[in-house]
Amino acid sequence: MTSGTHSTPRRRDPAAAGASIPRRVLFGQETRTSLALSPDGRSLAWLERRNTHWQVRTATLENLTAGGEGTWLTALPGGVEDVKWASDDAHLLVTRDPHGDERTVLSAVAIRGTAIHDLTPPGVSARLLAVSGRRPELLLASVGGHLERREISTGARLSVRPNPGFFRWIIDHASLEAEGGLLMRGDGGIDVCARAGDTWPVVFSVGHEDAATTSLARSSQGGRYFYLLTSAGAQTTRLVELDTRTGEIAEILAEAPDADVCSVWFDPVTGRPRAAALSRARKQTVVLDEDAALDAHRLCPDPEAELTFLGSSDDDRLWLGAVSRADRSPEYRILDRVTGSILHRIPQRPELSAFDLATPEPIEFSSRDGLSIHGYVTFPPAVARKGLPTVLLVHGGPWERDTWRYDGLVQLLADRGYLCLQVNFRGSTGYGKAFLNAGDREWAGLMHQDLVDAVGHVTAQGWADPENIAIMGASYGGYAALVGAAFTPDLFRCAVDLCGPANLATVISSIPAHWTAARTLMTKRVGDPETEPEFCWERSPLSRIDDIEIPLLIVHGGKDIRVRREESEAIVNALRERGVPHRYLLYPEEGHFFRSRANWMHLLTSVEEFLAEHLGGAAEEPGPESDGALVS
Repeated sequence: MTSGTHSTPRRRDPAAAGASIPRRVLFGQETRTSLALSPDGRSLAWLERRNTHWQVRTATLENLTAGGEGTWLTALPGGVEDVKWASDDAHLLVTRDPHGDERTVLSAVAIRGTAIHDLTPPGVSARLLAVSGRRPELLLASVGGHLERREISTGARLSVRPNPGFFRWIIDHASLEAEGGLLMRGDGGIDVCARAGDTWPVVFSVGHEDAATTSLARSSQGGRYFYLLTSAGAQTTRLVELDTRTGEIAEILAEAPDADVCSVWFDPVTGRPRAAALSRARKQTVVLDEDAALDAHRLCPDPEAELTFLGSSDDDRLWLGAVSRADRSPEYRILDRVTGSILHRIPQRPELSAFDLATPEPIEFSSRDGLSIHGYVTFPPAVARKGLPTVLLVHGGPWERDTWRYDGLVQLLADRGYLCLQVNFRGSTGYGKAFLNAGDREWAGLMHQDLVDAVGHVTAQGWADPENIAIMGASYGGYAALVGAAFTPDLFRCAVDLCGPANLATVISSIPAHWTAARTLMTKRVGDPETEPEFCWERSPLSRIDDIEIPLLIVHGGKDIRVRREESEAIVNALRERGVPHRYLLYPEEGHFFRSRANWMHLLTSVEEFLAEHLGGAAEEPGPESDGALVS
């Protein structure tokens, strides 16, 4: 059953439409992620799927050279989210979310003997902030927002520094000491505070217009300087050195007139920035240390690829980096700076090497009010670029962006015969503060119009079939899918909503009380449900439920604390009352981010079936990789 404005979907030959790459390959069981090099440079640790969850695996470089596969550490319930080495080379520090509710626990795993003990209490979210070669037996962590120094081998809490209200601490990684923090003001601006004894005076401030483009912060050794990413005094985000004594920007370390600086790699010895990355169509690495330029080129000589620095040995001889292209598996590389040779090339997704992948292509077009909008199109291989069924895949955040990188979902859509359209609509990061701030209070407004204009662009090129277009996304992207179905119902044939808000007032009001920065951000940039409930309601998909006629696939995690399951169920109940075709999938053990591979594969199978039914592309039959999925 479809909207009366669309004709019956044209069924396509599955062989012509795609379905040549199995889901199990695109989202491989053997995928390696979060690679970490030990401080002595002798070993690696990484995350890999064991059964259905991420677990930790380790190997010495000698073992890898001999063709070894590494050793599994003891499996942890619910899996592991991240792994780092302690500076003592004897422990791994793992972050896990045992219940899927984002109350993360920090644990230490002894390499010899595999003893595991939690370093932080259950029920309070914890995050590793720093380890130090000067004090290898210690770590610094944020526990419930407060700063704690703990002994790694025992978990003993040695000191606690109460949080004066910071949403991000500024750390001297050498001394494991807090030197400052970022404080969100009530007006949406940010104060940068520096430690002065037991007080935290403000040394630098930015207004609301620079708040979303003021992010990363780290202290120099001794706390004299802070390295900040901020657009203060410029149109794009720059990497600057802030003198905490004078409150002045002492030096601009990296900048570009047309792109934000999006990440920084710090020298492990001096603590100074060694390289920065610019957020262009392809991420561009800018080496700030001349001595590092040649080695950066050795790690990644391909001008079409992106380089991400991941770490180094304590003596700085070995570097670990990730080299990625959107049309192949990312590859981890270990460089020996003395010999200039690559010691190891470790594919993140080794099974992909047997398949030809689609290549995302950057696009640019003008919105109806004259903004330059960027994005990517990915065409199905070996199919004429004309009249294609199309999936508009909307990124989350929304204060994020789509990038030129391997994306299994993009490859899945292209392989199944769809043109995949990704749009960095206004409000996305990477293009300067004016573009980001142009999204303020434009949820379901000009932000959505940018998506509509993107559809108009690919239709005008003849690439997309205007009668066979779906809109799909997660989080903000799920909201955009609901807006597409409710606000522009004649444009889309169907919609896929993954954990998207249905009512802006309820989703903002349900933000956890301790997420004060997030609440301030939402009320300033989206709307305040307490002072302007009508505005929030009119921008909510639920307010136009009577206009939804197209089929929907709606998905939610039962433990999601960012967007509560009630958001999806309000839409589902209203659709059921009106008899609108829909399918609702609730994964009771998942949160905002899926942890179980079986659940994720079940979801992807359902998405394939739904899109094939309504757009006419190919769909792979359900496979054993979904066995064990828990869904209702």
